[in-house]
Amino acid sequence: MDRLSNYLPAAGDSSEQAMEKIRVILCALFAAFLPFDMFYSTFMIFVIAGASLIDISLKKIRQIPPAFPLFAFAILLSLSGIWYSTDGWRAHYLTERQLAFAIFPILLPLAIGKPTAEKVNLIFAVFAGSCVFAISFLLINALDLIYSAQLPLRYLFTYSFFNHNFSAPIGTHATYLSLYASMSMLFLVDKLARSTRKRYRLLYLASVMILTVGLLFLQSRNGILSLVFTLLFVFPLFSVANRKKYYLITVLSLALFAAILSRSDYIRERFTTELSTDLKTGKQVFTARNPEPRSWRWACAWKIIREKPLFGHGTGDEIPLLLVEYKKHNYQVSFREQFNSHNQYLSVMIKHGVAGLIVFLAALAYFFRLAVSRKNFLYVAFLTLTCLGFITEDIIDANKGIFFFAFFNTLLGYHILYIRKTPAETSTTP
Repeated sequence: MDRLSNYLPAAGDSSEQAMEKIRVILCALFAAFLPFDMFYSTFMIFVIAGASLIDISLKKIRQIPPAFPLFAFAILLSLSGIWYSTDGWRAHYLTERQLAFAIFPILLPLAIGKPTAEKVNLIFAVFAGSCVFAISFLLINALDLIYSAQLPLRYLFTYSFFNHNFSAPIGTHATYLSLYASMSMLFLVDKLARSTRKRYRLLYLASVMILTVGLLFLQSRNGILSLVFTLLFVFPLFSVANRKKYYLITVLSLALFAAILSRSDYIRERFTTELSTDLKTGKQVFTARNPEPRSWRWACAWKIIREKPLFGHGTGDEIPLLLVEYKKHNYQVSFREQFNSHNQYLSVMIKHGVAGLIVFLAALAYFFRLAVSRKNFLYVAFLTLTCLGFITEDIIDANKGIFFFAFFNTLLGYHILYIRKTPAETSTTP
């Protein structure tokens, strides 16, 4: 694993080189704070911005790629929908939350200069290490609670220690922590496949095992299924020499895990009864733990979309319009919790219509094209996880999702743009 000490300022460094190394470490710390309270990562943005202004120059400004507006697509969409929104407060609030989409495409080149593979590797390594630390802490905390309460160990596999209850001690939504852990695992699996040093391979393997256990306790269905999809259908295209052996080991491992986990009543219910409930249309009693199915909220979203299909209702109108539909259909939990559509694609169409969805999908297609053009597994994996995550979550409308997508999409996308200009760079896959 890349050593952080390599980026500590050295005696022979110029002041500019020393400051750039410090800012790379600051960016790595931003990534490290993502699994924890929003305060820390927000604070790091201000620190990075302040450090970047110390030696800002026209030369650095020119390093911002001409394609940077594409990386700011989300906030540009939100800005376009403010003027015809009927809920100005919500429109401006959402746009303010999405400022990271405008900040990172400008700030990262000023902070770290050329986004080389070495820098990307360092930032991802620190991010993955932070996720491993967070999961380890949560596992130890759960075991400590079991021990302190003198409960039998089997109690660890009940609802009290899964999903949001598991991630609560660090104040992070289980879905987003699962997204971070999945991305970290894919980075480490790729490193494991490429590494030839036994010490590093053991470290990667141990980290992957910790993250796997964490994902099982986080119980984000979308996160787990997206990770399995990426490991089965994306990873073999990039980093696997013997695919038959890989598929055999992977399928057997998944079957073993499924057999073990089926012994937990909660996990079995989570992936059978609760999953089917989330998609069916039957009547039953709903609670905050088990709210109305997503399919019901999606039906409400489609009804709203059909009212203004071309350009949508405006940036701030999604939740107010959905609340009207929830009340009309007596969806008490969804109304009380003020749920959004829980589908990023539908959310975009409510706010910006078919025209906005075309822009949204075109931006994603551009990012995929960048990633595939350089056969960059890490970028393809990142985009795959988030695009599948969009099916069940409004990821780029929530702070944790905004920071994650805006930062890593810019970092990985700019890395591809950089190596396109400098074909002499040997490592194109961080």
